[in-house]
Amino acid sequence: MQELHELLEQTPKPIHLPRLIADNITQEKLISLLDDNNGRLAILSSEGGIFNIMEGQYNKSGSGPDVDVYLKGYSGDNIRTDRIGRDNDQVDDASITIGVTVQPNVALKMIQNPIFRARGLPARFLYSFPHAPLGSRKIDTPSVLPAIRDAYSNLIKTLFRHSLKDNGDIHLSAEIIRLNDAAAALLHDYRGENEAALAEGQRLANISDWAGKLCGTVIRIANVLHACIHPENPAAVRISVDTMSCAITIGYYFEAHALAVFGQISGTTSAGAIHFIKWATNNNMTTFSARNAFKALKSKRFNTMNNFWPVLDLLEERHYIRRCAEPEREGPGQKPSPIFEVNPTVFAQN
Repeated sequence: MQELHELLEQTPKPIHLPRLIADNITQEKLISLLDDNNGRLAILSSEGGIFNIMEGQYNKSGSGPDVDVYLKGYSGDNIRTDRIGRDNDQVDDASITIGVTVQPNVALKMIQNPIFRARGLPARFLYSFPHAPLGSRKIDTPSVLPAIRDAYSNLIKTLFRHSLKDNGDIHLSAEIIRLNDAAAALLHDYRGENEAALAEGQRLANISDWAGKLCGTVIRIANVLHACIHPENPAAVRISVDTMSCAITIGYYFEAHALAVFGQISGTTSAGAIHFIKWATNNNMTTFSARNAFKALKSKRFNTMNNFWPVLDLLEERHYIRRCAEPEREGPGQKPSPIFEVNPTVFAQN
């Protein structure tokens, strides 16, 4: 048996052409490609078929969703498979990138899957939920400038060359990239803010599964930005405070969009805030009274004024609106409703 193992170790591994991108791919084929490509692969698609596969579309055993490989590919864990009648795959430090552009209902269906949510799959994605531009899209938009296209292409090629060994293999071991003191201090403050926002009743409490990974995500983003600035040798330079600040800004962007996406499902205050912003911008409401806004938006979401006040409180806390001075009561009767101003930047963003 020892002799057999020695012979297997001496047998040259088959040569595989590099495969960097896949689309609709079963879990078995994904693991096989990871094994062939030193644990690195991206799944990029304009459709959401990968989520159907995750749910068990091609699972003949009928055992339902199986997302282990995707969870491990996010965390950089090892993957081991033992199958009868087939070669066993062994992937060290798996790294899977997934990028899909889908309709909102596809993302919402993935988040609503109770098994996916319990396993933490939706918490591992970043969400972009932009305003639909239908009706105001620009016609005949210009192409990307050649200089920008070439610069991007050269950057990607430089980063890829850096990942290659002298013999052409892809690096398996990760490089350690460190922060300078100012960047580390900024990250420390951001982590404290994020932790406080996870507490019960705070803005991220309802999406704590996603937001609990946000600081780690921001660190990953900072590493990507740093590598783009220093593509030849990222580990030779420490991450600057400017780069960390940019990563945190991007983190706030994804935080806002995650609140919108998850809010569509949970009916949280954040979803109500998004509903209000759409109403205010569509009607150019630079100022409004709380009572009139409630009447205009009254529905199952806001069936009482008590349900509406938390929305106004959240919008005021996030500086989307500002309460004006209380109007004086003129004679007997109902107390005047509070008046609010809408931050002008709200209209610039929509």
